[in-house]
Amino acid sequence: MPTKTKKNGGKKTAEAGPASATALGLDEKQKLQGAALKTYLKERAESTLKSATHNKKKIIAKWLPIMRGMKLQEIRKNADDYIANREIQAERADARLEMKDLDLDDAAEHQHMIVSSHKVNIKKLLDLQSARMHKLEQKYREHLSFLQQQFQEDIGNIAQVHSAFKQELELIVQQIEKEETLRAHEETTEHNTQYELIRNRNIEADHLVESALDEQIESLKERCDTALQNYRSSTDANAHEYKKLLQQDVTLSRQVDTKLKQVEKLQAAIAHWKAKLAQNRQECESRNEQMKVEIEQLRRHCKEMKARMNRARESDRQRLVDLSTNARECKKKLTDQLKLAERILRTAELCRKYETPREKIAPLPAPPNCTAHDVDWNEVSEALKEEILEVLGDDGTDEWTYLDNFLKRYNRVLLDKLAYERRKKAVDEQTETLKSRLNSFVQNISINKDTMTKPNSLLLVNAAAAPC
Repeated sequence: MPTKTKKNGGKKTAEAGPASATALGLDEKQKLQGAALKTYLKERAESTLKSATHNKKKIIAKWLPIMRGMKLQEIRKNADDYIANREIQAERADARLEMKDLDLDDAAEHQHMIVSSHKVNIKKLLDLQSARMHKLEQKYREHLSFLQQQFQEDIGNIAQVHSAFKQELELIVQQIEKEETLRAHEETTEHNTQYELIRNRNIEADHLVESALDEQIESLKERCDTALQNYRSSTDANAHEYKKLLQQDVTLSRQVDTKLKQVEKLQAAIAHWKAKLAQNRQECESRNEQMKVEIEQLRRHCKEMKARMNRARESDRQRLVDLSTNARECKKKLTDQLKLAERILRTAELCRKYETPREKIAPLPAPPNCTAHDVDWNEVSEALKEEILEVLGDDGTDEWTYLDNFLKRYNRVLLDKLAYERRKKAVDEQTETLKSRLNSFVQNISINKDTMTKPNSLLLVNAAAAPC
């Protein structure tokens, strides 16, 4: 008892102290207030101490054992109720958590199975695509090696033909050079013989002239010398001109022969290469057509495969999106249910404080307990039988009975609230009608602008007597 009085007094002074400090807001006033409070507390403590010491003996002698026993019984009862409520709440929370864990495990297992199957399908598609690409690459390499081998064979044939044609041309050139050397040798020997003959003739003529004209040598010496010089110059010029013409003739004839032969060979080669070129053109055109067809088929196949892969990727993406949305919705629903359950429990705790003693003892009439013997097991499957036995438990009590009791209590409070709101609405309507009647009555008996302009319903005027 003394401790309680001290605590109450301390609380009052502590509340009075901050209130006065906030009201005044000055340091000096706070100090004076604190000193006054200290003196007041000291006096109050001395008085309470005296009264406490006086009453202590009486309480110890008479009421303390009785109060202690009653307090102990009340504390034990409250502790038992609190322990029972906490055990019930713990069991409910454990059951809820177990159900949530099972749901989460099922969802995680389902998601894991979906992801693993998706990975396996993607791996199979990748293996199939890699195998097909490997086959196509192998076919392309085989075709490329065949084309390279054929190209090397064509190049070898062309090189052989070119080497044979080159050897033939070299033999022709050697033959022409031999013929030209022989012809040049013959012409040089013929020229030398003619030159010797002409020289011998000139010498004989000189001797004849010298022998015939010995007497005229002195007189005609200058004339002969000039004539001899003119003759020699003319013969030398003719000889040089003849040599030049011979050389030109030889070169021209040689050039003409070579040109004719070259023209013939070139015409033959041109005809041969034209035929070869036409043949190669036809072959290349046919090969190009085949290659174009194959390339078009490969391009079309690649486009189809790409389209299939895009469709498969889009379908997989859509599945993942659906899975993620379903998982998000499931998670949201679970969180909403969890919040609702927590709200129900908090509401039950709050309602527990405002229950009457009768409601604490028996809040609602006890529902009939459903036991395992009351169920007709002939019409129930094995899985449903196991689920019913798990719900009923060993003692045959349904764990949802507590929730049912809470909902009944909640519905009763909700019905009381609705009845109160309906009653309030009816009273508000009645008040509004009374207000409207009062306003109309006041307006009718009062004199204002509206009263003067509008007709008065309280006065009855005969329509026929109005003109009089």
